Amino acid sequence: MITQINPMENKIMGILSIIIWISFPVIDLYGQTPHLSGKIEISVKHRTLSCNLNYDHIPEGYELLLNQAFKNPNIKANDISIRTNKKNNSENYVDAVQYELPPNTRGSINLVYEYRETRAKRDKIGPYDWKGNLAFNHNSIRASEQTVWYPIWYNPTDGVQLTDVKYDLEISCNDCSSIFLNGSLPQGGQYGTLSSDKAVPLLLFAGNFDFDIQRGIALVNSPLKEEQDIAVIDYLERVKAFYASKIHMSIGHDLTIMSSEPTSADNAWLFATYPTIAIIGTDHQGMKGFFKEGNLDEVRISSLAHEVAHYYIGNVFQPRGPLFWVLLEGVTEYLSLQANRHIFGDAFYDAFLEKYKEQVQGLPFLHLSDIGHQDEVSSLYRYAYVPLLLTAIEKEIGNDSMWLWIQQLISYKDTEYSDYAFFKKSFIQSGLTENTFTDLETKFINGPKTGYHIHNTVFP
Repeated sequence: MITQINPMENKIMGILSIIIWISFPVIDLYGQTPHLSGKIEISVKHRTLSCNLNYDHIPEGYELLLNQAFKNPNIKANDISIRTNKKNNSENYVDAVQYELPPNTRGSINLVYEYRETRAKRDKIGPYDWKGNLAFNHNSIRASEQTVWYPIWYNPTDGVQLTDVKYDLEISCNDCSSIFLNGSLPQGGQYGTLSSDKAVPLLLFAGNFDFDIQRGIALVNSPLKEEQDIAVIDYLERVKAFYASKIHMSIGHDLTIMSSEPTSADNAWLFATYPTIAIIGTDHQGMKGFFKEGNLDEVRISSLAHEVAHYYIGNVFQPRGPLFWVLLEGVTEYLSLQANRHIFGDAFYDAFLEKYKEQVQGLPFLHLSDIGHQDEVSSLYRYAYVPLLLTAIEKEIGNDSMWLWIQQLISYKDTEYSDYAFFKKSFIQSGLTENTFTDLETKFINGPKTGYHIHNTVFP
């Protein structure tokens, strides 16, 4: 069935400009911990990336994903080149190629591959930038786990991807002044040996930039003044403390804040590759936009609370299934709404709810129980409709019960399939009775007047 949010009878408050940045999940390890070692050579000037990598602890039954830009990688086992079965993998990564290794490939493998960006390749990409882009600009390279610039293990049976690795890597860049790899502190110079004994997804950033460490938080390429950096850190610390107090779990890493210019001036967004939060944008579309006329811009900086919340939803708990986007982004947006209400007050909170309503009013939305595939969940559904739905449920069962549900949600293992049955189970196991959840279903989730009830409950 379809839900519509009823328009508000009173005049809507003045327009509040909210920029929505889509972030993608950090998919953690499942069962085994691959280890990556070897050498990486970069030239920002010539736009090249060359890798000679060794992968230890090959998980049984998994295949390799690698960006299709790396043509004909040389893959060896026991110093002998092996023939692989090459497949498309557009279901998970648009730009990835899937390599099926010969049966009984064990121990470790070596991969050698390289990329050189030409003008023809830049023209083919066009004026776009995104998290999965292998992004060279005039003074840096940026590549995330979504880029699949390093080999990622993939289980074709259940779709699990091992983006997180422990690593010991030598990285050189003759035309760089600094090198950063997620999980390590940034290093100055043209060469660095970087390692992590914690498994993390690999976000690579190298080029000509400065960095600093303030109160345990690394600031990579920040364009801000020192006092502004400290104001951003103060905000992040308040967000982290709020989540820890409500969820009863602290973030298990020191954060890194990374700023980078996009390859296209038209693109600006944030994403989380834990423990790094990246802000991509030019001038005031990027990190400078956190301040307006020298003062903290509450609306712009509030987006960081969403990225911090991805530690819990996307890192600790990793949804997969039809409600993937509902849980990954919708619940995360709801969490950020709670954090920013705590920090900035009720007027800020109410203005965001009004903006959500303005975005969705009159539009049709599938009932949560009718979603059969994650692609049926639009950006408006996950970033506006779901926060309104969860706010209505919160007003019905109480704020404390909602936090018990969040705690229950992040306790599940990655093997859980995130469909509607899982959604219902998570509420029941958090302490709601069957009758209470049935009432919620009828009123807010799959009843004939869900839009009406959501609207009147959130905006009485």
